[in-house]
Amino acid sequence: MTKLLIELSDPRNGRVPNLGHNDGSNLLPLASCESADYRPVLQAASLVIYGQPAFNSGPWDELAYWLGVPVDRRRDGEPHRSAGEFPRAGIYLLHGKDSRAALRCARFSSRPSHSDQLHLDLWWRGHNLARDPGSYRYTGEMGLALAAASAHNGVLVDGKEPMIRAGRFLWLDWSNARFLARTREGPMEALAAERSLSGITHRRSVVHTGDALWVVIDELLGQGGHRGQVTWTLPDWDWELKVRELVLEGEPGRVVLKVEPDQAELALYRAGEWLAGEAAIENSELLGWWSPTYGTKEAALSLVVRIEGLLPARLATWWRLGSEGLAGLALAYAQDQIGL
Repeated sequence: MTKLLIELSDPRNGRVPNLGHNDGSNLLPLASCESADYRPVLQAASLVIYGQPAFNSGPWDELAYWLGVPVDRRRDGEPHRSAGEFPRAGIYLLHGKDSRAALRCARFSSRPSHSDQLHLDLWWRGHNLARDPGSYRYTGEMGLALAAASAHNGVLVDGKEPMIRAGRFLWLDWSNARFLARTREGPMEALAAERSLSGITHRRSVVHTGDALWVVIDELLGQGGHRGQVTWTLPDWDWELKVRELVLEGEPGRVVLKVEPDQAELALYRAGEWLAGEAAIENSELLGWWSPTYGTKEAALSLVVRIEGLLPARLATWWRLGSEGLAGLALAYAQDQIGL
């Protein structure tokens, strides 16, 4: 668990993806860092378990001092980080220099807390771009609605949830996923996983070329006519929605999301309200929210993308981050390599 959380944490601020139930607990607040910063507990745990720090010296050393853990066992430079695979936790990672992604791909052996198979978290320069909406709270308004697949960065087929809710903390008909492969060719790295949805196979591939370009390819394999829907929960930044393109402007820079094919319909929501686009969405009051900690609900942007027609079908979401020049070069290379 320590190793997984070290790999998941952002080295700039110690934050991790908002996966599963988040009670907002900070049981031992003996460091001056904010509660969302995992570096104090991970620094102490790494020193105890591995005999070396997970991070260079900083305010996150304070917890270890209070606990009497020796903190003088140091090494020079930044701690080594690499893309990791954690099949027991159902987490698979891809890392650039300033960006990283975590794919949820689990084979459940105990009760799942959220219906989040093949959810993707994407981070850039310490900011959570494609984010998990969290839990909000267990009772009352909205309840655990954000735990549903429709609120995560995944795919719905024909508007149906892949698992059946049978209680506040119980899902039936567990939706298991299968990790397929990880590949690297030149500057490009990719991984892929799949799951079954009512007789249809959903295969998700995540490709990145450095930090400038990430591509998420969702394929629906099967027969007959169906409707596929992808939702992306995004930060509440300045935005502009074009025909098949969403432009976001925030503190780390410009983010451009482009969707293919041409037939895809896009709609943008914020705090349960429609902002722009053409796709009519059921239960739209659940869109455009995220809960950073228990009992807290904040506005976010939700981009909903729909395609409809005969299978097989493929939907690609291109994420261009930062400099248009670098993103353009990465885009041209990726289009040539993967044929999109």
